[in-house]
Amino acid sequence: KKTIENMTQLNKKKIFFVTGSRAEFGQFEEFLKKLSHQKKWDLSLIITGSFLESGFENDLDDIIKSKIKIIKKIKLNIKKKNESKNIPAAVSSGIKKFSDFLSNTKPDYIILPCDRYELLCPAFAAFFLKIPIIHFYGGETSAGSFDDTIRNQVSILSKYHFVSNKKHQNKLINFGIRKKNIFNVGSLSLDGIKNLKFFTKKKLISLFENFFDKKTALVTFHPVTNGNTEQEFLNVTNALEKTKNLNVIFTGPNNDPENQIILSKINSLVEKDPKKYFFRRHLGRKLYFSLVKNVDFNLGNSSSLIYEVPSLKKFSINVGTRQKNRTAGSSVLMIEARSTVIFKLIKNKIHRKNNFHNPYYKKNSIKKIIEILKKL
Repeated sequence: KKTIENMTQLNKKKIFFVTGSRAEFGQFEEFLKKLSHQKKWDLSLIITGSFLESGFENDLDDIIKSKIKIIKKIKLNIKKKNESKNIPAAVSSGIKKFSDFLSNTKPDYIILPCDRYELLCPAFAAFFLKIPIIHFYGGETSAGSFDDTIRNQVSILSKYHFVSNKKHQNKLINFGIRKKNIFNVGSLSLDGIKNLKFFTKKKLISLFENFFDKKTALVTFHPVTNGNTEQEFLNVTNALEKTKNLNVIFTGPNNDPENQIILSKINSLVEKDPKKYFFRRHLGRKLYFSLVKNVDFNLGNSSSLIYEVPSLKKFSINVGTRQKNRTAGSSVLMIEARSTVIFKLIKNKIHRKNNFHNPYYKKNSIKKIIEILKKL
């Protein structure tokens, strides 16, 4: 029996998935769990990025709970993680680390999700080692972040592409990528939300004492790496401070350069008025989307406002330039980072027809992806 099991393991194709942030892993968790149970594949995770940075240690809890095999942790060693000038050296050493590991382990494929700068390390390493790269969500646009350029670079280095919208497929074709290697499957994270068991409003009230006594807002704001983080976030907080009868939960920003600007301002607001402002650096996927469903306003510049919130039948307010030019449904209000505009929206509420069409939704996205992977 052991011999048969060993032979089965030998016949499996080795596939690595690289992940560097909690939000990224959350999007792909349901897909990865199902992929790990496929007979054809021997799936392992390579952990990097913010998971291994100081202050983000608890983010690993979600991966550990998933029970998906971790084969390697590769730390990028950004000495001053909030300064862009230190990223080139970290990426350079990261390419060497990934190259050494991949040349020894020789995976059949490597999956790279989205657009974080740490993905440049495995992308360049795998490309020169002739390991086929499977890239998720190329062809998208987010002009206010250097993720935009990184996403394009990873796409060009990759062999197979899973995209979330027809527009993104066409963009990759314009890059010169072969159409037969591009698969428009929608956003797989929406499959995961569909099966999520949300917390009840009663449970949320018990978790956040007095929060639901007034109007409520959930705010997620990340650094604007191609713009002015401080100015944009200040316009958000000025509008929130001006709004009376409103309670606010801030979630933690990612670990892009200048995230300390955001964290410092959040901490000062919480210290100044702890009855109005709440801060949870890591809510976890279930709690985050449960709050999305129950607050009055979802506000910030996170891609989740564009990807997932419409599928929960909620309006979202996307502020500033981070997600500029990204494809969005009509329930996503794309506005300038001006305090007067934000204040007016919150004060007067959102008066629009209930059109929650999500351009990223395709039925059975995860199932379709796995069927395609079986044919590789």
